[in-house]
Amino acid sequence: YLKVIDNLEHLKEKYIEFNIGTGQAISLKLCIDKIEKLIGQKADIKWGDMSYRKNEVFYSQADISRAKELLGWEPQVSLEEGLNSTIQWYKNYTRYRKI
Repeated sequence: YLKVIDNLEHLKEKYIEFNIGTGQAISLKLCIDKIEKLIGQKADIKWGDMSYRKNEVFYSQADISRAKELLGWEPQVSLEEGLNSTIQWYKNYTRYRKI
């Protein structure tokens, strides 16, 4: 958001969509594996037990080229760092709140 605000005067179009992400696709299984390692606990997931739904998304990758070109934005945090920060925030947040 701050990059967009900082670059408003340079943006010529009134409405522009920016994809924010790493620019690399990662499978759900690999993401879950990383989370399991970070929290030290296995998830109870039965991979392949459900049949695929119509219009299921099997591949998703953020095209960050527009954010790079128009905003000078690039990811600065790896997936592992972001997941770890999110997990630590959640642990601290739930320590003070009953969920």
